[in-house]
Amino acid sequence: TGIVQGTARIGQEAAALLERLMRGEQPKRRRLVVEPVGIARRRSTDIRAATDALVARALGFIHDRIADRIQVEDVVAQAGVSRSTLDARLKRTVGRSTHEQIRHEQIRCARDLLAMTDLGLAQIAQRAGFNNEQYLCSVFKSQTGVTPGAFRREAASTTRRPAPLDAV
Repeated sequence: TGIVQGTARIGQEAAALLERLMRGEQPKRRRLVVEPVGIARRRSTDIRAATDALVARALGFIHDRIADRIQVEDVVAQAGVSRSTLDARLKRTVGRSTHEQIRHEQIRCARDLLAMTDLGLAQIAQRAGFNNEQYLCSVFKSQTGVTPGAFRREAASTTRRPAPLDAV
């Protein structure tokens, strides 16, 4: 896990400052706060160092391919075992069936995108592996108890303020 810095904004602010300096303006000493964009989850975070290699591969496949609207059959084919075997081993390791794990990953992805981006619901639905935004909204509300819009508003209101950066 790591922090995704607001590098685009940092660059814009630096370029604006440089432009003012090149015009001969005296810079004002001020503090500039550029908030991080969000948190980047690494693949290893999701895999949880599963001791079962089959489960680790299945979790990695689900994580890596969630935007492709994968189905249980896709994960089963990749794993090379029966659905019942994969379900049992996933259930034993992460407490969820293959279908439940796919849904869990879709919701995790949608939550991250809602909290960290300004993407529209149609784009979020696509990136999180849902067929359309209506289905995303329906599943999201049933799984989390709140609408995607309410979740985004809550995430925006609880964002921590980073320590300010000194700027020239």
